[in-house]
Amino acid sequence: MLGHVGKHNIDSSLLVPALDELAQAVSEIRISGDVTIETTQSESAQKDAVSAIGGSLGPAPSVGGSLSRGRTTASSHEVTTSATGDSIRYVHFGRVETCIRNLVTLFPRKRLWVLLDEWTNVPQELQPLLADMLKRTLFAVPGVTVKIAAIENRTNWRIAAESGDYVGLHLGADVSVAANLDELLVFGHEFARSEAFFKELLFRHVQGAADSRTQGSLFLAESPEGFVKSAFTSPTAFSEFTRAAERVPRDAMSIAGYAARHASSEKIGVKHVRSGARSYFENEKLAAIGSSSRADKLLQWIMNQVLGKRKAKGFLVDQVEARSHSTFRFLYDERVLHFYQRSISSPDRPGKKFDAYVLDYGCYVHLADQRNSQLTLFAEEGGSTADAIEVPIDDYRSIRSAILRLSDFDYII
Repeated sequence: MLGHVGKHNIDSSLLVPALDELAQAVSEIRISGDVTIETTQSESAQKDAVSAIGGSLGPAPSVGGSLSRGRTTASSHEVTTSATGDSIRYVHFGRVETCIRNLVTLFPRKRLWVLLDEWTNVPQELQPLLADMLKRTLFAVPGVTVKIAAIENRTNWRIAAESGDYVGLHLGADVSVAANLDELLVFGHEFARSEAFFKELLFRHVQGAADSRTQGSLFLAESPEGFVKSAFTSPTAFSEFTRAAERVPRDAMSIAGYAARHASSEKIGVKHVRSGARSYFENEKLAAIGSSSRADKLLQWIMNQVLGKRKAKGFLVDQVEARSHSTFRFLYDERVLHFYQRSISSPDRPGKKFDAYVLDYGCYVHLADQRNSQLTLFAEEGGSTADAIEVPIDDYRSIRSAILRLSDFDYII
C-alpha cells in the first residue's frame, strides 16, 4: 500500500494512521489471571506561628514589630493496579473489520488482495480459528479478495458441531477451490500444458536472476520457447525434465540447477536431467526421509510392492487410509509420493474409493544407480545407468491394478 501511495503521489496522511490502527487492532494483548487493585491515600498538615517586637533609642528612636502565621497542608492519593497471569493476544473481530473497511475506502478504484501462503505451517487445531477470523474480518468487506495456498491433506478448515453450526470456513459455502495444482498439472491429462507451465517458470526465474552481463546471451529469443531451445539439447530433453519435476515447481527449480551443473558448459540433455534428478533425490529427499526410520521402511515397502511385484509406476490407496496414515502423509509432504487422481473405483474392491499416487521420478534413477532396481536396464558398454533406465510413464491401467493396503505394512512392522 505504501508503495502504491508513493508511486501515484497519493497523500499518505490518511493511510499511515489507518495502518497504525490496524496494527494495534491485531496485536492487542490481554492478561489472563488475577488482577489486584491497591489504593493508598495520605494527608499531612503543618501550622507555624511566629511573633517578634523590637525597638531602638538614639537620635531617631524607633519601634518595630512583626507577626507571621502559616499553615501547610499536603495530601496524596495513589491507585496501583497489578495483574499476574499469562499474556494473551486478543483480536476484536469488529474492530479489525472496521480498520480493513477504512483502508479499502482510501483506494476506491482498487482492490485489496490478501495472499496467504504456507497455510499448513499453522497447527491443524488452530487452522479453523484462523479461518473463522479471516471470514469475519476480511470476507465481509467489499473490495477485498483473499487467496489461500494450502495442502489438502494437511488442512483443517472448520470445526463442526452436531447442531450444524461450525467454526471456520465451509468449502463450497464460504469459499471455493480456485485451482488444484495437483489436478491442473497432471501429466496424463494435458502433458502439453504441463510443459508450457514449466517453460514459463524457468524463463521467468532465469530472466529475473540474470544481470546485465549475461542477459544478452541468455535471452537472444525473448520467449520461453526460445530460452528452452538455447538451454536444452532437444524437445525430448525438456519433456524428460517436465516428467522429472512431477508437477512440483519447487522440485523443477532444484532439478534444473543440478542438471545445469552436470551439463557444465553444454546444453542440458536427457542424461543430465536424469543425473540431476538423482542427485536432488539423494541429497535432499532421502536425507529428509532418513530422519524417520518408519518412513524409510514404508518407502522401501512401497517400492518393492509397486516396482518389484507389479512393475508399475503408480498405485491406489484407500482414501481413508491415505488421509489418516501419518507416515504415508509424511512421504507425501516430502514429495517422494505424488498425487495423481482422486476417487477411483477398482473392480477388485467394489464399493471402495481410492486415490492414485505415483512414485517420485528420483526413485527410479536412484535405484538404477544403486543396481537394486528390478526394472530391466539396458546400458551400453561405457554408458551410464542414467542413460539406460526407462522411467515408466503414468499408465492408468497399470495403476488401477496396483492396490496397496497400508494396514499390511503396519502389520508387518
